[in-house]
Amino acid sequence: MVRGEFVNASTGTKHDRSPFFKPSTPGKITKVESPGGTVRLKKKATNSDEIKSSVLGTVANLVTTIVGSGIVAIPFAIRESGLVAGTLLITMCAMLTDKSLRLLIETGNHVDVPSYETLMEAAFGRFGFVFISVNMFLTSFGGLVSYLIIIKDTIPLLLGVDIDNEPLKRAILVLASMSISLPISMQRDMASLSKTSVIGAIFDVLMVAIVAFFCPIKEAVAASGGLKHIISHSTVHFDTMFIGLGVLSFAFVCQDSCFIIAGSLDKPTNDRWAKVTSISLFTCGTLSTICGVSGYLAFQQNTEGNILNNFEGPETQIAATAARALLGS
Repeated sequence: MVRGEFVNASTGTKHDRSPFFKPSTPGKITKVESPGGTVRLKKKATNSDEIKSSVLGTVANLVTTIVGSGIVAIPFAIRESGLVAGTLLITMCAMLTDKSLRLLIETGNHVDVPSYETLMEAAFGRFGFVFISVNMFLTSFGGLVSYLIIIKDTIPLLLGVDIDNEPLKRAILVLASMSISLPISMQRDMASLSKTSVIGAIFDVLMVAIVAFFCPIKEAVAASGGLKHIISHSTVHFDTMFIGLGVLSFAFVCQDSCFIIAGSLDKPTNDRWAKVTSISLFTCGTLSTICGVSGYLAFQQNTEGNILNNFEGPETQIAATAARALLGS
């Protein structure tokens, strides 16, 4: 693939194609018309020095795409759904996400399109392309805002900045974003992020381990009459279950990134991609379940939207600060 323009075969109008499929090396170019009426430029397969990821690196990229700021809200989702229903919904979301990622790539290969937005165009025409592109922007923009909020709330706290010192907090946010986030975002290939994604995945595991270890689960369960009593009173909350489902669905959103991540896989085949999705979603589902169940059992109906805000006392405050540092990192 080369970076260039799409030309709609029916109208002759041009529009920029997705920039994520720019090749690292030139090659023989041919014109290919997609089912959506777009004529795109395609590079003939050559021995390219384009960076690729191993299965482990691709798994790390996918895990860090899924596990983000939303994981601290999983206990709240279980509170709204019910302990039993929430746990089942986590499993369902993980399984459906796994299936959807495989279907998207297989369908994209079948109709010979290189991205999520051109697959939507192949199915629904120009309207589908515009509709999904706008929604991808809004979803990404919202996620990025949440990350910037976390950075602003986390790094100044770790540096000892007064909570009311907004100018200094904003200055730290701008400095951190421009010096770290921006250079990482400007990498040419998704595979270039595999090493930082491995670190991010390790930080995710450590953060969930801190939440699970420092949550006062034993004391809270005993005070509530035992685990059996909690389950019997928190099987499913029909009136608020869809609030929890909404939180969980957002936490597992990654479909718009699947073509970019799959395109970074070395020796790509359906079997290797299925292996990536299976390992990634099993990991994400496990982390979400541990974090969600631990947080809910410890605080139950007092569980907040950010589980780290429930931590009180000297020991748990230190744990919460460490978890925030991992999340911010």
